Amino acid sequence: NAEYRKQWYQRRVRVSTQSTGAYTMMYLTRIAVLLAVIIVTLHSAPLEILTEDSCTVQREAYQVGDSFSMGCKMRCTCTGPNQISCVPMCPPVFPSADCVDSFVMVTDPANPCCTIPQCA
Repeated sequence: NAEYRKQWYQRRVRVSTQSTGAYTMMYLTRIAVLLAVIIVTLHSAPLEILTEDSCTVQREAYQVGDSFSMGCKMRCTCTGPNQISCVPMCPPVFPSADCVDSFVMVTDPANPCCTIPQCA
């Protein structure tokens, strides 16, 4: 009975060691792949040289005073080294007093990102 337990324990340790080795190799392989992806990404990313008069937003460089839009949500201006000031693209608009009770919102012909009230 004692000999059986000893053999069982030795087999269990051997299997456990083999499994641990396999898992270790699997994780080392995953780490190596992740490192390779990171290195390739870093080498393929364009280098941005910032001057003291520029801002970088979403990998685009802007000089101080340059304006740019962030989709249809915001209109921004580079105000200083990596500092931006943004305002909503569409200002709040209200219907005129004569059609407060009956109006529809339509696309603004001057700016397709915005809507304006139109009397119905």
